[in-house]
Amino acid sequence: MQGADAHSEQVIALGEDRVSLLIDTGQPVDADGLRKALLGPRIERWGDMEFGDGEPLHDLDLWIATTADGFGLVKATKEAVDSGLTSRSALYGGKAIVSGSSFAYRASVRPINESRTKFEFGAYAHGPEAERLAEEYIGHIRIWNRDHRGGPGHASRCSPQPPPTPNSPPEGASTRTTPGSSSPGPDGRTVGPETP
Repeated sequence: MQGADAHSEQVIALGEDRVSLLIDTGQPVDADGLRKALLGPRIERWGDMEFGDGEPLHDLDLWIATTADGFGLVKATKEAVDSGLTSRSALYGGKAIVSGSSFAYRASVRPINESRTKFEFGAYAHGPEAERLAEEYIGHIRIWNRDHRGGPGHASRCSPQPPPTPNSPPEGASTRTTPGSSSPGPDGRTVGPETP
């Protein structure tokens, strides 16, 4: 991200450089506590929501990134995954929620039928707030499933900084809307589902 709200990224090495946690630099965390948390007990929660094989779910990642406080990514080597230290989802940057010395991230999907055509998402969590973060993560998935799954998805618009007006944001014009919402655009007009 660039502009007034831009943050640089910090990388916290967990698990002997086999696992990393990527978060915004300004986010307060306990790096030593996170390292200990990864090696401690893992809490597992599943959402009881069915997804079909090949169903597009890319909006779920954007939903988690834009609604969860303390968003980050858990990245792991194949060795860490094969040893059971992390879920396979961490190979590709598992979407995470981080708080203090605890974190939760989306588990790889698990099949829920014998033909392996239906799956569900879950969350793994580590640290003293693992229970809360796992429930929070599943809560985000449930809201997305109920309110946004299969919908038009998020809409983002960026444009050059307009001349200042009393209602314009201080650093330019960037808007993000979720289905069913609207917001003022760079020229003060409403942008969202009702405008093309």
